[in-house]
Amino acid sequence: MLKKSAILAAIISLGLLASACTDHAKIKSDLLTAAAKQSELASYRFEGSALLNLHLNADPSAPLTTALLSFVKTSKLEWKGVSSSEPRMETTLKITPENAGNTSMEIPALFKDGKWYFSLPPIHKNGEFSVLDMSKITGNQTGKLSGSEDLMSALLKQVLGAVDAKWVNQTKEPVTLPDQSSARQYTIEMNESNAKELNTALNAAVPGMTEWLKTNGWAAGLINPGQIELQAPSSLSFAVDEKGFIREQRYQLYFTLKQSSGKPEQQHVELRQYISDVNTSPAFEMPVPADAKPLNLPAAPSKQP
Repeated sequence: MLKKSAILAAIISLGLLASACTDHAKIKSDLLTAAAKQSELASYRFEGSALLNLHLNADPSAPLTTALLSFVKTSKLEWKGVSSSEPRMETTLKITPENAGNTSMEIPALFKDGKWYFSLPPIHKNGEFSVLDMSKITGNQTGKLSGSEDLMSALLKQVLGAVDAKWVNQTKEPVTLPDQSSARQYTIEMNESNAKELNTALNAAVPGMTEWLKTNGWAAGLINPGQIELQAPSSLSFAVDEKGFIREQRYQLYFTLKQSSGKPEQQHVELRQYISDVNTSPAFEMPVPADAKPLNLPAAPSKQP
């Protein structure tokens, strides 16, 4: 009788243990559902920041680009703004270089009717703007430019589609967002044991990312498979609210980047993006500059038949 009781207790214990196992497939599916739901973002406010520690090679034939790169490659970026599916977006980007004291640069920017309007302090006086027609850069004549949340969620779907579900986790306790609402938190963490597999997944996702960028009005062709190698302890986290929207994203990325010199350089990016006032039609404040000067950049290559 005692032996039968022991066997029964063991069976019950195994059953409880099995029921407590993490269902990574469901967790990944839930996160993919949240990423897809971002397409329902008609309007929202956004704010974010990024700490950059980059070692990038600049083109010596482009002095303005070289100067800007030198200013931002080791810096803190902060931004806030409003976006809608009109499509329209306005934002102010603040750049504070490392060890620069109170020295910073603010860049107001507005996207509307397929054009970016921006004022860059090194080349513009106060109130002056340049305008950049994105169709001439991307070859996309639709005037469409998906917002930053569309961009992040689209790239997330590409990455998640390639990542094994076993590396996608959900924290036991919910997190509190800045507006004091509760959210479920999902994470993907890189360690020494899964670094190779996650890098393989990232490289598999690069072609899809590039095609999405090209189709949706963002610059494409910046990354090639094998050019970036993530390193531990990189991590991604996503906070999903009760309505199913990804409201906050945090990326901690350590990686090497192969550049024109062929030598991989160590890089580090720490990024946070938070959205609020979802689908409440927050007001835009920046008027479209009436006398913006066209900025001419190299045209997009013509498509081969």
